Amino acid sequence: MEAILASERQDRCMVSHWYNPAYLIPIAELSKFGNMPEEVFQEVYDLYVACEKQPVRVLKDITGMVANRILHAQARECFYLAEIGAALPEDIDKALKYGPCFRNATTGMLEVADMGGLDVWLAAEDNMFPALCNADKACDAMRKLVAEGKIGIKSGQGFFDYPEEVRAKAQDEFYKRLIVQLKASKYYERRA
Repeated sequence: MEAILASERQDRCMVSHWYNPAYLIPIAELSKFGNMPEEVFQEVYDLYVACEKQPVRVLKDITGMVANRILHAQARECFYLAEIGAALPEDIDKALKYGPCFRNATTGMLEVADMGGLDVWLAAEDNMFPALCNADKACDAMRKLVAEGKIGIKSGQGFFDYPEEVRAKAQDEFYKRLIVQLKASKYYERRA
């Protein structure tokens, strides 16, 4: 039997989704599904801002909230490109880091589209969307890696190899890059 919260408790319940590692990645998605008074939501929102988080109001109860949906749509295409051998894994990551993610680190996707021109984006998407992966499950290449126990840095292999002697350094470098990005992101919010 499904447990239901009393309505007075529902009025004070909120989903708060942080990205990992939460102490370095500033986003915090907050559910705003109409179940609580605006002033209660605003109090929590303001608390996150005071803690130097970047809260996102999620207005609909949708699977994955907002950030994970964007992430996994992008990931699906990256995994597909690796699976079909369109490019080497390191080149797929390079294309992402120094192309879309480089720009999107400073500018959101909707603003990028406005800057480039929605007419250009419309034409590009009408041309490209039929060719993009639209699978409704994870790609077979990743499924095979997981079945083989190759689950990434914690096992020493995934899309890339992580020998025991480099794992700690690879993870340390990952965190250092996030720290640099966190510091840089404080500048982005100062504009206009």
